Amino acid sequence: GGEESFVVSPDGRHIYYSTQTQGRTEAFTSDSDLFRVAVAGGAPVNLTPGNPAYDGAPAVSPDGRRLAWLAGRRENVGGDQARVMVADADGSNPRELLGDWDRGPSSLRWASDGRSLLTTASENGQFRLFRIDAATGAVAALTGDGSVAGLDEAGGVIVYGHERFTTPTQIHVRDARGQSRVLTAHNAEALARLDLPEPESFTFAGWNGEPVQGWVFRPAGFADGGRYPAVHLIHGGPKSPWTDSWSYRWNPQTYTAAGYAVVMVNFHGSPGFGQAFTDAINDHWGDRPLEDLEKGWTAALAANPWIDGNRACALGASYGGYMVNMIAGRSNEGWRCLVNHAGVFDVPQLMN
Repeated sequence: GGEESFVVSPDGRHIYYSTQTQGRTEAFTSDSDLFRVAVAGGAPVNLTPGNPAYDGAPAVSPDGRRLAWLAGRRENVGGDQARVMVADADGSNPRELLGDWDRGPSSLRWASDGRSLLTTASENGQFRLFRIDAATGAVAALTGDGSVAGLDEAGGVIVYGHERFTTPTQIHVRDARGQSRVLTAHNAEALARLDLPEPESFTFAGWNGEPVQGWVFRPAGFADGGRYPAVHLIHGGPKSPWTDSWSYRWNPQTYTAAGYAVVMVNFHGSPGFGQAFTDAINDHWGDRPLEDLEKGWTAALAANPWIDGNRACALGASYGGYMVNMIAGRSNEGWRCLVNHAGVFDVPQLMN
């Protein structure tokens, strides 16, 4: 792991870290445990032996009296939303902090006053920063549209990276009164020369009639009355949603700049829409997401008549490439081209 896998206690006397200890069978389980070891030496103590799933992201309160961490619920289930656990510093008296918050925290740290924890999580096509009350478990979103990438906090002031589909990461600061401002303007001159269309979120009835979220982008230089070719971008993972963020790989603005409309769908299996939505893809790689992609494409065309559906291409990488293969084999109508980048093509063989 990285720096998220270990932490030193404020008094410098203990290290908490997450690791696997199954030896040759590690590759067959997602189970990892949280350990505590004295800096002076001695045997590590396993603090989470009873949880068969992931335990990690340890965080020690500023006074050194409490330990928080992220704990998975199920072994070997991808996209399993982690619980936020809080215990005494020695791991005793553990309790689950959150109740019915149906999102999956992906990071964890204490605020400097010891009264709350800061975390990030996908939510409805965004990747937001949240504050969790350490006593009650109440959750409050601290950012709106866009995605948070990295954070630090001191004295109630939070500094974090923030990006959107229309801008790469900039450094933001949020003061103790809750007021935010941007500290940096990286690449401002280059960005000023670009036409970066704003994303348009849309929702449609997908598999099982359930609401599914997606994005539409107009091409750069869009003019009313025009008809534009389009690309349907399909995300990988499969549990890696399209969030309002900047990418140096599958960036939709690469296609808008070339004159294409862009459609992207957060099909069933995408995190940020609840655990049941994410779990819906389990054992259904080939049908439910494909239904969402087909219905999402149809909905996008109906709502945006300026998109020329007869001049369109579907593209995807990894699981997105697997979906492109499914499109080619099951619904290969109306596409000018299909692009599979590193897609799985033989799932039974892979599983064996």
